[in-house]
Amino acid sequence: MTAKAVPFTKEVTPSEVDQAQHDSDLLRERCLLFVAATRAREALHVSWSGVPSLFLPLAADQR
Repeated sequence: MTAKAVPFTKEVTPSEVDQAQHDSDLLRERCLLFVAATRAREALHVSWSGVPSLFLPLAADQR
């Protein structure tokens, strides 16, 4: 889950263009991640290379 891959930047409207749409796009991307993660039946391993996604708690701690 690198910052360049999650959220998928091509699907997120820049905040300077439309803040409400940007927030909505980020929520949609977060919901997609939630659905993908909850499909795991026995285990889920999340990793990244380079800069972690802003959706990872670790990324928020590093700011």
